[in-house]
Amino acid sequence: MINFSRWLQKSLRMECEGAARAATRQSHAFRHASVIVLCFYAYQMTALTNVISSGEAWSGTTFVDPLWPIELLNGLLPGYALAVCNGLLVGGTVSAVFFHKQRWARLAFFLGSFLSLAAANSHGKIDHGGFLTVLLAFALVFLPDTRRSPGRTVRQKYLHVFTAAQGVILAVYSLAGFWKVFAVFEAKPPGILSLLSFGALPAQIASSLVEKQATSTAGLFLIAHQELAWAVGVLGIFFELFALAALLRPRMHVVFGTALIFLHLGAILLMQIYFTTNIVYLALFLVASPFGPDFDLRRALAALPVAGRALPSRWKGRSAGEFSARVRRA
Repeated sequence: MINFSRWLQKSLRMECEGAARAATRQSHAFRHASVIVLCFYAYQMTALTNVISSGEAWSGTTFVDPLWPIELLNGLLPGYALAVCNGLLVGGTVSAVFFHKQRWARLAFFLGSFLSLAAANSHGKIDHGGFLTVLLAFALVFLPDTRRSPGRTVRQKYLHVFTAAQGVILAVYSLAGFWKVFAVFEAKPPGILSLLSFGALPAQIASSLVEKQATSTAGLFLIAHQELAWAVGVLGIFFELFALAALLRPRMHVVFGTALIFLHLGAILLMQIYFTTNIVYLALFLVASPFGPDFDLRRALAALPVAGRALPSRWKGRSAGEFSARVRRA
């Protein structure tokens, strides 16, 4: 455990400089991470609008296919399960905003979000929209108490847990990418396209637009240009599959965070699929990462998993401005 801690600190650039400068960097990263955690809980207040304003959120309801937490609550408090879930969500969210430095408040928010998600998915259909919120809320429960001025050890523990929260986000995307690649090698009936087929993304766009009875100019453009659609799809799978590799590469946080945000924006633009909360979390925990050094295009591209090794050595040695100019001329 001690060796892992030292390795993690070195990976986060906490021990690569003199002791005084390292302590300054640690203190700055801790304050930055604390603000991000507060913003995470403050953002949850936006989800309370429907809960507070809707009478259906508090009245008894019939769960078509209740999950085990809802079955347990229904057994203890028949007819009040939904009110308990949403009441705990409201109380936990407000507590986490005002007392985010204390573990009991973060635990209350986790329990409220967990039970509310269970209630929302107890109607025969699973909605994946709230899963990342619950996973992050669980990870942040383990942040140390920082009500008093924290010392070096407490700050480092805080940053370890914050890194774990970043890992949760990146692992979700890496798992998504893994299963997409895994599905390519599965045996498929004739006529079924794999995700790496030229017509896979256009077919997915067309199916989504028909299902939602929507139109998309960008979607129709990619449907008509399957080669470009294939390149876009492969690029998206690349950033998903190798997302977790960016965890201990602070220079990659902003690159992968931005790329995955564009992945969601593309899904909105092409298929009307919305994961707004994921975009917010990517912006908070990765694009605004407290560990990332000043952005440098040359070093960022050179640090890309797999693809960075394929760059010509003469490009890796150029400055960001020279590299950009070279790309524009090419």
